Amino acid sequence: MFKPRLIQFVCLFGWSVLFCHGYTQWSLVRVAEAETLEIKCAAGAQPGDNLWASGGFFTPRFFGKAVGDSLTWRFELAAPLEEPVLLVRYAYDEPGYTAFAGSKPPREFQVLVGALKPLKLSFPHTGGWDEYDTVTLKLPPLIKGRHMIRLVSLAEHTTTDIDVLGLAEEMPERLPVPFRPTVIAKAESGRFLLRATAQARFTPDEKSIIAEFEKIYRFMKNYSDWEPTVAIGINVIEDRLWPFGSATAFSDMRGVFFRASVMHKAFGDWCHEMSHWFLVGRSPKWLEEPLVQVLTAMVWMPGIYPGPDPKKDPLYAQGERIGRDVLNSPKRQYEDIAPVLYAIAVKYGPDIYGRFFKACAKAGAKEELVFHPGRHLTRDEIARYLSEAAGESVLPLLKRWKGFDNAP
Repeated sequence: MFKPRLIQFVCLFGWSVLFCHGYTQWSLVRVAEAETLEIKCAAGAQPGDNLWASGGFFTPRFFGKAVGDSLTWRFELAAPLEEPVLLVRYAYDEPGYTAFAGSKPPREFQVLVGALKPLKLSFPHTGGWDEYDTVTLKLPPLIKGRHMIRLVSLAEHTTTDIDVLGLAEEMPERLPVPFRPTVIAKAESGRFLLRATAQARFTPDEKSIIAEFEKIYRFMKNYSDWEPTVAIGINVIEDRLWPFGSATAFSDMRGVFFRASVMHKAFGDWCHEMSHWFLVGRSPKWLEEPLVQVLTAMVWMPGIYPGPDPKKDPLYAQGERIGRDVLNSPKRQYEDIAPVLYAIAVKYGPDIYGRFFKACAKAGAKEELVFHPGRHLTRDEIARYLSEAAGESVLPLLKRWKGFDNAP
């Protein structure tokens, strides 16, 4: 019968203890953050920083570039290990570094385990400097007591960002935290890559997250006839590495990002950030964020995650109230376009924007409109196709936003 094990973990703040519950973690006996160990690096001693590295740091940049660069781990075993396994989490961008070095660099480090016969360990391409993975090496039996493991660069340009070292009493069936790869799941459709920082713990599980995003994607595509042209990264960030304060989500060209501890209850954020990926490169900045807000409140959440009465949802009700206030105050001008967009949804129904998206896609297919990612719709094109979707001119409403006449 297997029992959970206490693991000693070396970190920047000294020794701490982790209690590991999963079966895959029971064989780990020691874990050490590489940047806290004894490092010899000709390029410098300052640890590198990377959001995707365990704890946010790794060995100095260009570690391994010079012959003789080394990483030394000293530790003590309370009991002997008959079939120990060394785990090393790292990142390496082979295409990028090959271009830098001028030829394909060597990828082997020498591994010294005390006075035992030297071993070698290869560090192949992981996908990029932001994509970590783990290699393993079976070691000779280790007795109780003090030990030293040293990784040594034997040739120039064996550059590797080493993140975490671990010692297991046997080969793990599945790589545990913090040794799992950065990319932990890929959608069969090719639409999504699920990434997580090294120590992020989150719910739901990987398959459920991919399935939910596929559902959101299908709904948005059916609604708009638009879709992203590249795979989207779903990025889960542990709280201590979260870079945006109290925010729970954001998006950029790497994908959509979520704070791990609240991801399971932030479906509105899932829809909101995915909206940006459907609009990015086509919608001008003055329209994108306000329209994302309106769509999330009045289309995505009621349509994808409906309650007993979607129109009584607080977010939907608030949007409807804002829109009616605009319609009931015909002479009022607005600093922000969002209230006007709510008013258009209230007057013509929330599907107005789906009809607008489809009108743009249809015009693009007929080459009546230059419509592709990287080319933003103009103010006049937006007014034209939104009016076509409404069945009448929406210019009187759009002009109630003070910035409309000066918008690109």
